[in-house]
Amino acid sequence: MKISIIGPSGSGKTYLSKKLSERTGIPLTNLDYIFYRHIKDKSREELPENEWKQNLFKIISSNNWIIEGTRPLKMVFDEAYMIIVLNPSIITSLFRQWKRYCTDPRQRKEHVFINNLKLSRGILRQYFEKEDLTKADDPTYYRISKVKRILKEYKSKLIQLNTSSDVMNFITNFRANN
Repeated sequence: MKISIIGPSGSGKTYLSKKLSERTGIPLTNLDYIFYRHIKDKSREELPENEWKQNLFKIISSNNWIIEGTRPLKMVFDEAYMIIVLNPSIITSLFRQWKRYCTDPRQRKEHVFINNLKLSRGILRQYFEKEDLTKADDPTYYRISKVKRILKEYKSKLIQLNTSSDVMNFITNFRANN
């Protein structure tokens, strides 16, 4: 089984992907670990395109995976058996981002207060800014309008979850069906 989970920051991608991975034993990959090298005393550095593409290709070539992240990557969508789109309200995304910052010491260390404000601004842009079509092929560029445009060609694979109860029902039913 190959599952792609996509949504804006703070949408619950990590929570859902961990729950599905725990219940199924399917390996989980967060796209941040494909695109960035995480450094001990530094937050992270972006990998060159050839390196992240090679890393991603290794994962999508395997028989089972769950890949979660904000990046709408056609190469992942093409291989996925199902694409789960999380679409909570902007208030929910912002609340979750700040809750994570306030309750997780690692988040506070990596994303000091000013950086967390920048993350909030990024969430607002994800929801409200229209897609800049000059960045249509940039995998680091996320806008909800871009994701909706790309996912139109994958309608048969799509599952949209808008609320926390949608997510919980999906997890419960997914486990029952497998």
